[in-house]
Amino acid sequence: MSVTASSAGVFALNPTILSFYFSKKYFTCFFIYYRKKISLFDLLRFDKKIFREEFLRRLKRFFKRKTFSLKVLRKHPRIVLNAYQSEYAKEFLIRNKFTTLFSLTDYINVEYLGNGDLYKKEDWIAYNPKKGYEFTKRLIANAPNLNWRPIMGLDRNGVIDILKRCKLYIDFGNHPGKDRLPREAAACNCIIITGIRGAGYYYNDIPIPECYKINQYKVDINSVISKLKELIYSYDNCINDFQNYRDKIKNEKRSFKEEVQMLLNILK
Repeated sequence: MSVTASSAGVFALNPTILSFYFSKKYFTCFFIYYRKKISLFDLLRFDKKIFREEFLRRLKRFFKRKTFSLKVLRKHPRIVLNAYQSEYAKEFLIRNKFTTLFSLTDYINVEYLGNGDLYKKEDWIAYNPKKGYEFTKRLIANAPNLNWRPIMGLDRNGVIDILKRCKLYIDFGNHPGKDRLPREAAACNCIIITGIRGAGYYYNDIPIPECYKINQYKVDINSVISKLKELIYSYDNCINDFQNYRDKIKNEKRSFKEEVQMLLNILK
């Protein structure tokens, strides 16, 4: 995640709990727990390559030698705040009694915004073979006559080219957070169908009407196929149900910059 910054330098707490690297164009935030201090010599000879290599070296050592339970992390005196990207993650932190919570979301690439001419849509259904494919392949097997379009092995332009022509995007994955592809598909004027696992359950994470969220464990496969066909046929009307989602996606970059500024103010 990045946001424009004006200065150049490095800031490090002592011992190294939270490290910031400021480049001329980007601000990048790294969270790492480590016992040793960053020496003055390291700071004086600092450059981007050295910082990256040192960060990765310490990160590998950290995960190799230490494991922390939620109980230990919850009571760790060096943790000053817990940032979350989704409502699902926030609820997880609350359930496990973490405190000092802070929203730090993200945003999709602006190239996806404004794509998807409503009058050039095909009767295609896009899906991610890496997310929830066990259920998706049942749909494909029971409806081979529908036009299924997998999103895989493509660069950004390839993904945009498919999404801007598809009418539907389905995702029955576990949604560990606000996933990128559903937002990219919505930005390209696709109707979004998700499961209810993880962040898919929360309206704040995927703000679409409940009728577009399917419990794949309790639903009849043929009823889902019928619903997909109906949505393809009624696309021109149903796409209006996603205007709120598209508006939220368009504002994500602004919201992220505001969150980062608030975080910097807290850490001053």
